[in-house]
Amino acid sequence: MKANGLHPVDVYIDRGYGHFAIPESSNYNLPAALAHELTHALIANPELPEWVEEGLTQLCEEAIAGHLSLDFETIREHIDNYWTESTIQKFWNGSGFKSPDEGQTLSYHLSQLFVYQLIKDRSRFDRFAQNARRSDAGEKSLLNEYGLSLQDITESALGEGNWGYREKRIAN
Repeated sequence: MKANGLHPVDVYIDRGYGHFAIPESSNYNLPAALAHELTHALIANPELPEWVEEGLTQLCEEAIAGHLSLDFETIREHIDNYWTESTIQKFWNGSGFKSPDEGQTLSYHLSQLFVYQLIKDRSRFDRFAQNARRSDAGEKSLLNEYGLSLQDITESALGEGNWGYREKRIAN
C-alpha cells in the first residue's frame, strides 16, 4: 500500500477471502500494482516482519515494472531530517508503513534497500525469511543467517546511530 497525499492507493485486504483494491487511474501502473499485491497474498505469513514483506513486494513489483524504483538519493536525503531513534522503531514495528507523512514512502525505500542487500544470497535469504518473526523484527533470524543485527544493516544505510530494535515494554 502506498499513499502520499493525492496519489492512488493499492492495497491487499487480508481478511477472510483476500481482496485487492486498486483504484482506477490513467497514470497508474496496473501490472506493477498487481505484482505488489499478489506478492502480499502469496507470502501470507503474519509472523514475517513487515519490513521484510514490503521489501519483497517492492522487488517483485520492480521485476514486473521493469525498472528499479529504489531511490538511494531519497534515502540519503532523509537520513538527517527523518530517521531517528524513534522513527526507526516505527519502521521495525511496521507502523511506519501506515504513516500519513513521508515516513511511509521512506519506510518502503528502506525495506527495499535492506531486502535488496540480503536477497543477493537467495538460499540464505530464504532461511532468514522463513524464520524471521515480527516479535523481534527479524533480529534473531538475521543474526543466525547473516551474523548481522538490525543495528548493523541500518548503520550500513543510515550511518552511525541507535538503530537497533527495541521491544515495546508494557507498563505495569
